[in-house]
Amino acid sequence: MIADAALARRLESLQAAVHGEVVAAIQRMRPEIGATMLVSGDGNAAFAGVGSPLTQAIGLALSGSIDDDELSAIEELYFSRGADSVVHVTPWSDPSLAAKLAERGYAIHEFENVFVRPIAPDTRATSPIEVVQIGEDDIPTWARVAAEAFATEGMSADTLAGIMTPFGYAEHARNYIAYIDGEPAGSASAFALPERGLVGLFGAGTRERFRKRGVQAALLARRLADAAESGCDLALVTTLPGSGSHRNVARSGFELIYTKVSMRRPFRS
Repeated sequence: MIADAALARRLESLQAAVHGEVVAAIQRMRPEIGATMLVSGDGNAAFAGVGSPLTQAIGLALSGSIDDDELSAIEELYFSRGADSVVHVTPWSDPSLAAKLAERGYAIHEFENVFVRPIAPDTRATSPIEVVQIGEDDIPTWARVAAEAFATEGMSADTLAGIMTPFGYAEHARNYIAYIDGEPAGSASAFALPERGLVGLFGAGTRERFRKRGVQAALLARRLADAAESGCDLALVTTLPGSGSHRNVARSGFELIYTKVSMRRPFRS
C-alpha cells in the first residue's frame, strides 16, 4: 500500500477521534482532572492530566497551514495547566507546522510507527481461544487484565487500571477479553468508524502466565472479523519503533505506512 496525504488524513482523523472520545469519557468519569480538548483543523489538542499519554495534539495541519494564533492557543491549553506541549508531526503535515515548532524551541520527544492492514469483507475469526466482546459491566475486569499485562516496575497495575478504564467507556470502543480455561488471559480494544471504513486496534495485552499460547492472534482475529462485519476495510495500529508490539504487528500482516514524530516544548513556570 502506498501512503499519500489523503490516507494520512484518514488515519490521523481516526486517531484524533479516539483521542476526543477518551477525553470525553474522562470528563464524565473524573471531572476533577479537568480534562478538556481544543479542536484545530482536522485534529485536536487534548489535556487529560499532567503526564498523561493523552495530553498531546494530533492531526494538526493536514489540510493546510497552521497559524501562530492556533499554535499559541494550543500551548496556552497546556502551559496554563502545568503540562508540556506535545504535538504530533507526520510526513504529510503542512511544512509550516514543523517550521513553527522549531521557531518555538520544540525538540523531538518520541517516534511512532503507523501500520495498516486491509480487511477483506469475508474475514472470519478462527481460533480455539474464546474471545468475548464485553459490555460495560465487565469493563473493570477488562481494564484490570490490561493493566496486569502492561505493568512494569515503574508503573503498577493499579495505576494502569485507572488509566485504561476511560478507554473502555469511549463512545465507539469495542472491548474484548480472551479466556483460557475460563480465566481471563488477555484483553484488547477496537475503535470502529464504519462510515470512514476504519478500525483502530489498541491495547492488546496478555497476562504473563498465558503468553505464547496464541492469545494475541485470537484477539486480533476477532477484532478484524467484527470490523469486517460492520463494513470497515482498513485496520490501523500504532507502535513505538523496535518495540515488542512493532514486531508482533509486522508478523501479523500489517504494513508500515509512515513514521511520525511527537515534538515537545517543556512547561516552565
